Amino acid sequence: MPLSLQTIRQNIRKWWIKYHNGEVPKKVYRSRRNRCAGCLVLQKRGILSCCKPPLCADCHKVHNGVESALPDAGKKAARFAKQNKRRNLKRKGLDVDGTPMPPRVTRARTQNKSNVVGVVALFCAASMLGSQFVGPRYHHLFGVDINEDYGRSFSLNNGHAPLLPLDILELSVEEFMKLLEQHAHSKMEHCLFLITLDCSRASRANRHVTAQEKRDFYVPAIEKMKLFIEAARLHYNIFLLWEFVNDKFVLKLIEEEFPEMKSWTCDGHCYESRRRVFFVSGFDPDMKMVKEELKLAIEREGGGKKYCAAEAFEKFGLKIPRGTRMFGAWTKEEYRRDPTKGTDPWEKRTPTICSGGIWLVFPNGREAWVSVEILRWIRTRGGDVDFKFSPGDGETLRRLILAMGVSTVVGSTARRALDRWIEEYGLP
Repeated sequence: MPLSLQTIRQNIRKWWIKYHNGEVPKKVYRSRRNRCAGCLVLQKRGILSCCKPPLCADCHKVHNGVESALPDAGKKAARFAKQNKRRNLKRKGLDVDGTPMPPRVTRARTQNKSNVVGVVALFCAASMLGSQFVGPRYHHLFGVDINEDYGRSFSLNNGHAPLLPLDILELSVEEFMKLLEQHAHSKMEHCLFLITLDCSRASRANRHVTAQEKRDFYVPAIEKMKLFIEAARLHYNIFLLWEFVNDKFVLKLIEEEFPEMKSWTCDGHCYESRRRVFFVSGFDPDMKMVKEELKLAIEREGGGKKYCAAEAFEKFGLKIPRGTRMFGAWTKEEYRRDPTKGTDPWEKRTPTICSGGIWLVFPNGREAWVSVEILRWIRTRGGDVDFKFSPGDGETLRRLILAMGVSTVVGSTARRALDRWIEEYGLP
């Protein structure tokens, strides 16, 4: 009897723990017989598709998030019964619901048209989130951000789509729909909105914004998002993915305007502690697939081990001695001089990467400013597609892009979850 997907993943996690503890050989030879770390079956020579961990072809698919790799016997029988029923109806010229089937050319055109999902990014900066939506299903239309400096990196990583330097609060619904019609794909019936609302006024690092200034921005901004989405729903099937900081005031506004959306709070991932709240609408209503895919992505990146910031720094040749302390960018020099303050990089992940970056204070008192390339590597761990800076972007702009960007592992997680949802339930 085949093992369940959950059991296979548990076996793989146990293998990684043994690997890091030195309980299994560091090198596995494919030319020898080895036991699969997932299903625990002794395989013949040359069968294992992956050497770290050693996995057979089916378990390798499970490890990479292909849920249909090892279907249960009941699911397999049900699938065969469904295929036989569909085949019998097709012989009679009927569709799956018993209605007469349209001509083959019409079916092909309809299927080709419905498979295209347009991607629109709002408050996007360089849209590290959108950069992970790649493949023939996704067609990037445009992004909207008030700062045009992000345009080069946005286009480079988002299918060469343009970044429109517009103030969303001053953009009317009619103007937005004209932009959507102007950039829409000719075969597009579905649209994905990626909303990464400007969080500067809600950031804990920002101590200068009053409650009234905060309200004056977020209330009209969220209302404008609702107007855009309602207008777009008259023409397209809408998928929605929203990311924001864990600010109760703003989150309550979002939930009031979009009661159908489900939220989920993530405390961090891989090497970065980044507490964010995510909303989805139009797919995966309980966010079960999103949570599963994020867990799988983190497992694929680190193999079940404990993440710490020191490991990320040392991958770039930055030696981190014991006793080093780590601080966020907004800390003052007097605060960093206190030996009782700071975070141990050997025990904790990095603080949330903002426009300043991260400070390291070594045991001898010397301070080091973490380079932007190390920050980019940390922020992009677990993503399926590498995010690249435009050659014309200076270091200050690159730091701003990282500060405004959503970790690419989140984009990959959302894309995988949406693909699974479409494959399981189809497009409307």
